[in-house]
Amino acid sequence: MKIISFVGIKGGIGKTSLCKNFLSKISKRLKAEGSDKKVLAIDLDHQCNLTQSNGIYESDGTVVNIFKRNGDVKIHHVGDNIDLIAGAMDLDIIESELETKSYKDMLLYMWLDKHYDDLDLDQYEYVLIDCRPDFSIATRNAITVSHLLISPIIPSKYSLTACVNIENRLRLYSEENIDYKTGESNIDAQLYYVGNMIKHNTRSSQDLVEDLKDDERVLGFVPHKELFNRATLLVNDKGVQPSVYDLVESDERLRRDNKEFIKQLDYVFDRILEKADQVA
Repeated sequence: MKIISFVGIKGGIGKTSLCKNFLSKISKRLKAEGSDKKVLAIDLDHQCNLTQSNGIYESDGTVVNIFKRNGDVKIHHVGDNIDLIAGAMDLDIIESELETKSYKDMLLYMWLDKHYDDLDLDQYEYVLIDCRPDFSIATRNAITVSHLLISPIIPSKYSLTACVNIENRLRLYSEENIDYKTGESNIDAQLYYVGNMIKHNTRSSQDLVEDLKDDERVLGFVPHKELFNRATLLVNDKGVQPSVYDLVESDERLRRDNKEFIKQLDYVFDRILEKADQVA
């Protein structure tokens, strides 16, 4: 089981959109391989966009119960081989109540360990965690259990500052969260970046690509594309928004018009999978 978290210090960087479409990419890859494995998504963003994009608005059995250590956690079946643990808008309230607890950053780790067998978590080839745009308790819990951290970077004058910010926070967190028997850090997640919302004709995008093109931690660049916005505006009769992969599969013209874009998106997602397979 490889655990990948999508993290970021600021909002509006396309974190949830990348996570949702990455879920679709993994699902289709597992099906093509004839695998009986699945992918599990965990929504730790209190805005619950990933949850609601899958037509789920329930308040029972959400991630809150992981952090309260009380109550069942419901796993929703949202695709052929995609499951989801729903987010909760009141997660930030629970986090504030946990602030003084010494175990606050290990709750997700403890839940996964406790329920690995009875929930058959071995059925999941990958676990994707969509984090809120900060370094909160929930985000730190995700980092604790992750093999890989993916942080999108968008063209802006603060983009490189955001990289330094998350790197410093991760370094400090790793230094603080240590195994007292061995003296080594409990945090071994590897941090990588994805350039996102890149426009070929803007100076800010060109500068960002130039600044990051030789950085080995950058796994690729995802172009700005209206197809992402189109996907978020469409819902089926169950209230589920399609992925961009679903859209191009169902429309030959869209597939032709977006062939190069899908190729670039595939490249980025394949690089993430490659890194996850190396570190897990």
